[in-house]
This record gives sequence, structure tokens and C-alpha cells, in this order.
Amino acid sequence: MNKRVAVSGGAFRTTLRFGSVQLVHLEQVAVTASFEMRASAKLTWQVAGGALLAGRLGLPDATYDTGAGGVVSGGVSYLLVESKGLVPFVMFSGSASVSVMPTFAGAYTAVDVRAAVAAGYTFFERLTPYFTARAFGGPVFWRGDVGTDLFHYQFGVGLVLGLPKGFDLSAEVVPLGEQRVSAGVGFAF
Repeated sequence: MNKRVAVSGGAFRTTLRFGSVQLVHLEQVAVTASFEMRASAKLTWQVAGGALLAGRLGLPDATYDTGAGGVVSGGVSYLLVESKGLVPFVMFSGSASVSVMPTFAGAYTAVDVRAAVAAGYTFFERLTPYFTARAFGGPVFWRGDVGTDLFHYQFGVGLVLGLPKGFDLSAEVVPLGEQRVSAGVGFAF
């Protein structure tokens, strides 16, 4: 199986900084579809696109709900260490994305570049719990200002459950840094 398609949904929240002191709280809900292709046993390429369904930008004196928007991304992952005995698998990945959504105060655009490492084990050839750490950065454009994330990291856990006939279920919870919760279903062929 060299290809995989998936659909996932999730929500995240973080705090953005514009200038030296203005903080903006951001919440978003999104649905994405992705396509992966294995270039080798260790290297995988991915492209994804989706919809930002709902969101909110919160200032100390006002809150702006967002309209529907979009996101596109591309990425690559590489298996650095294969799991053997007590040694966990270790996977490195990188991605770049752009998201755009309208607000009453003007368009919101975010550009994001991420590097991540995930480590875990596969049990019974189907159940894969893992730990993930990510570092990221990129500018955010809103109301004529340029900002960035207050947190440039994520720490969390995930789980992938392989099902018969190439299907899988996944879930991830990221409580530290930029917070995120997501779940999805995939199909490898």
C-alpha cells in the first residue's frame, strides 16, 4: 500500500501577539482531506486542503467571529528509527501551510512552517500510541498588522488504530503550547 487518503476534523486554540503587547486569542474548527504517497519505506509526501468552518478572534475589548475559510498544506515525513524491542519508532516531519478566513475587521491570513518529531510503539500490529513534539513559526496578517503565535511549540499524544481492509482511525490531543484536538479516518491502498 503506497497511497493513503484521509479526512479529519479538529479544533485548536492559541494566543497571537501583534506588536509588543497586543494579544489576540484565536479559536478555529476545521475539516481537512489529505493524500499521502510513500516514496520509499521511510519517506512519505503529503498534500492537504480543507475548510475552516468556524472561528473566533478575541481582543480584550472585542470578539470577532470568522466566516468560512480555507487551508492548504504540503509536507514530508521520514522514519528515522524503526521500532525494535524496547526501542520506539521515531519519525521526523515537516510541513508548510497557508490559511485564510474573513472577519468583520478584514481578512485573516496565516502562514505556518512546522517541524515535528513523533515517537511510539505499535502493539498487535494495529494499535499505535505515540508522543509528539512540534516547533513552528510564521507570520499572521490581520487588520493591516503582522503578528505571530505566542507559543511556537506543541506537546501532545496520539493514537492510530489500524482496521481491516486498509482503513484506520486516528485521534490526537495536544494540551501544551498551541492546543489542539483532532480525529480522523484514513484508507490506504
